[in-house]
Amino acid sequence: MTAIQTFTSFTTSNCYVVTPENNSDVCYIIDLPPDVEPALEYVKNNNLSIGGCLLTHGHFDHIGDLFAAIDINKEAKIVTSLEVSSWLNAKGISNTLPMGIGGSQPLDNDIKVVMVNAVH
Repeated sequence: MTAIQTFTSFTTSNCYVVTPENNSDVCYIIDLPPDVEPALEYVKNNNLSIGGCLLTHGHFDHIGDLFAAIDINKEAKIVTSLEVSSWLNAKGISNTLPMGIGGSQPLDNDIKVVMVNAVH
């Protein structure tokens, strides 16, 4: 069974660490708020490697500490919108997988991320 751990930020946004059932050594992190340390400690304490980060959008409460995760695994794929991907590329981060609404990107053989419109 896929494991999902939720961490709530002081910004009230959530960060999710997802460990797929097909590979219990790799995790994917959805959104990285400025206080992502508890999620990264969970990754470390469970001997997980970060296979990728999914950024729902570019607000600071969802992308604030992405660079801490990149420091752990510089090879991790970063799935996000084209605009955020372009911004990260300008910062020297080239392993982004840009998407538009309706688009998809594979993370591994069994996991595909699909971008949908979310109104909130």
